Amino acid sequence: MNYRHAFHAGNFADVFKHAILTRILVYLTRKDTPLRYLDTHAGVGRYDLRALKAEKTGEWRDGIGRLNGATFAPDVAALLEPWLKVVGPQDADGHPVQSYPGSPALAQALLRPQDRMTLCELHPEDMRSLVRRMGRDGRLRIVEIDGYLALNAYVPPPERRGLVLVDPPFESPDEFAHMVRVFADAYSKWPTGTYAFWYPLKDIRAGENFAKSQYRE
Repeated sequence: MNYRHAFHAGNFADVFKHAILTRILVYLTRKDTPLRYLDTHAGVGRYDLRALKAEKTGEWRDGIGRLNGATFAPDVAALLEPWLKVVGPQDADGHPVQSYPGSPALAQALLRPQDRMTLCELHPEDMRSLVRRMGRDGRLRIVEIDGYLALNAYVPPPERRGLVLVDPPFESPDEFAHMVRVFADAYSKWPTGTYAFWYPLKDIRAGENFAKSQYRE
């Protein structure tokens, strides 16, 4: 399996994931002290929903496309407002006018001048796209490295506060076991960090076992 997120960008899972990611970052930035955002599998940063890959599957239509012109209860609107502000206006077909922001672009928009970002991407083509699409930003470091190796190498960060997003492509059959191992190692070095793991429910039992597994000192 050769997973490319460009085929799935903006789908219902992305909407759910990015809304939650935004709320975590909003919460963490309430304190004035700086934080570090580490994205272990960053992808290309931003996605063109008019591109061939996105149009081939059309998954975005049941995700971000359904929110075009939607109305929400006041409490839901308040929760979604920071994320929708980053997504920006949509055209009549539901495409974000500029492009659909992946997790690196969301973090870039929400983090403050004192915060720092480390984005990791191993796929050479995606790495080049990530560098190009994220632009010049003094807060930003982009590294061509396996995300799991990066998680072990880059924690604890100098800021001592922060968020790690682990959103792997799930190309390996032992991905869940791998995530448990790397989390245990990272947590032993940085127990005050916040860790967010995103995974598909292709195998319900495997997902439940992973969710129940907890690192204990």
